[in-house]
Amino acid sequence: DAKKTLAQLRKLKDGINAQKIAVKREWMKPYTEYEDKAKQLMARVEAGISNIDGQVKDYDARRKEQKLQELKEYFDRACVERGIGVFLTWDSIKNPKWANLGYSQDDAEKEIDEAIDTVDQDISCITERNSPFLASMLDEYRRTRNLREALAVEKRLQALQEAEERKKAQRVAETFQELENDSDGFPADSAPIQTPQQQFIRPIE
Repeated sequence: DAKKTLAQLRKLKDGINAQKIAVKREWMKPYTEYEDKAKQLMARVEAGISNIDGQVKDYDARRKEQKLQELKEYFDRACVERGIGVFLTWDSIKNPKWANLGYSQDDAEKEIDEAIDTVDQDISCITERNSPFLASMLDEYRRTRNLREALAVEKRLQALQEAEERKKAQRVAETFQELENDSDGFPADSAPIQTPQQQFIRPIE
């Protein structure tokens, strides 16, 4: 009897669940129909959003490019006026934030002016030294844009030059010493030995 009752209860449970599913399906039918229509409408709206968003991004990109181009032209003019174009390049100072449409163009131009002023002052500091190694110093600054390293070139080359001059002076001193030592081996009244060039020199009659 217990097993029979258990089977009946399970059958009743399945029947209740089936009825619940049927009622839910019927109850959800209007919602399902609306959901399908809503998805279709949302897809059309999303297509419009994507289209407009693409145009807006393209417009912003062109504005950013135009802004950077205007700043580059400003930079080029300033470099020509100062005569420092070979020492400063646009790519070396260009800041990505300048392209932001919310970033003031006046502030960007001010930063460009500061970079140009720094290079102009450095070049003046180098040239005012009137160093014999000016070309090498300017080459180093052009490569590194570092004033300290450019000035260090002068010190290194000066040290090399002084060392070379000391070597030359030493060689000359040694040569004179050798000649002096050689002359000590001849009697005071002996005639000096003529070189082949001296032997063939004759006065004009």
